[in-house]
Amino acid sequence: MKKNIKISDIGGHSARKGASTYMTSGCVKSPMQQAVIIRCGWRMQGVTDTYCRYEQAGDQYCGRVVCGLPLFSYRFAVLPPQFVLENLEAIEKLDALVNTFFFPSYRWS
Repeated sequence: MKKNIKISDIGGHSARKGASTYMTSGCVKSPMQQAVIIRCGWRMQGVTDTYCRYEQAGDQYCGRVVCGLPLFSYRFAVLPPQFVLENLEAIEKLDALVNTFFFPSYRWS
């Protein structure tokens, strides 16, 4: 396993591709294809690109699905976390916490 990862080793396309696959392949209640494509920043060809537009409801639904919230539970409607960051120390603590949760075994170089 690679222990040192450079920022240049990570591509944004991989995250979008993985998220779109996750959103569209796990349930009969997955988001509409157009909402997923728009959320991922991709283009649709022909008439579909002309008439299918961004709507907040579709985008929010995609965001909740890709976060792994349980679709068939009241918990799907949970609000996102709200952080009150009143000083630099609080911001640094939150950054350290996020890095611990999302990048626990990587040393950025």
